[in-house]
Amino acid sequence: MRAQIVKATIDDCRELADNLRVADREEVAAATGLTPLEVLTHSLGGEAYAARDEEGTVLMFGTFPTETSGAALVWLLGTDRIVRKQREFLRRCQPVLDILHRQYPLLYNYADARNATHVRWLKWCGFRVLRELPNAGAGGVTFLEVVRFKRTECVPQ
Repeated sequence: MRAQIVKATIDDCRELADNLRVADREEVAAATGLTPLEVLTHSLGGEAYAARDEEGTVLMFGTFPTETSGAALVWLLGTDRIVRKQREFLRRCQPVLDILHRQYPLLYNYADARNATHVRWLKWCGFRVLRELPNAGAGGVTFLEVVRFKRTECVPQ
């Protein structure tokens, strides 16, 4: 069954927090010092979506607008089932990012440099690393500041 993307609920937060990838769990702790459930519940205050399959919540993602017009913090946390559904997941990334870019020409976040899978996926999605931030976040580890700009068509004048 293909995963369905829906507005996230508190039940998605609870299920995902219990089944979060180890690397995502470590990144949440290093960045915020909060539990996965606290971070996921807080995410419902922004634009938050869940991908669900026949087994339940596979991942959650969304955006938080910033004070800078046209910019939003983008995030994604998932279970190990992302690997089993890797083809579907990767195929759906670009269309979802294009939808998020309709409202926000600039998407950004800070990725734990230790989370190699996450960093590789961000680069595959077109995010660029702006800089390394050593000794950052609640865990004092290195984070990477990443950004992705909305693609625009160049029209000859």
